[in-house]
Amino acid sequence: MTENRKHPRKRVKEICYLIDADREVSIGRVMNLSLGGMLVWCDQPIEDLTFFNCRLAIPCQGEEPAEIAFGARSMWSERDGAFETWEVGFKFLSMSKNDKELLGKYLVEWHGTVLHYTP
Repeated sequence: MTENRKHPRKRVKEICYLIDADREVSIGRVMNLSLGGMLVWCDQPIEDLTFFNCRLAIPCQGEEPAEIAFGARSMWSERDGAFETWEVGFKFLSMSKNDKELLGKYLVEWHGTVLHYTP
């Protein structure tokens, strides 16, 4: 697979669920995150290039989670037979300046694992 990421991604240590803001349901659990997008484990497949209005509660150390809102598009989906889930890659399409700054601050200050990808 060709590597198209422009931002380093980090493994999410806390349990974070991606919420479909239009239907008020969980899309899946966020596994890694960057300023450009995220990998989500989903219980069902999601068709490529599907647009979602989303919410995500970002865990903040010692504080209540901060919620951000954004538009995202599913870019690819792959079944993970070991866990009976689908891995789905999402790309952020629209996010307010404040939410982007909050996400950036979370990623910079976070002591999670940086994932490196070599194409």
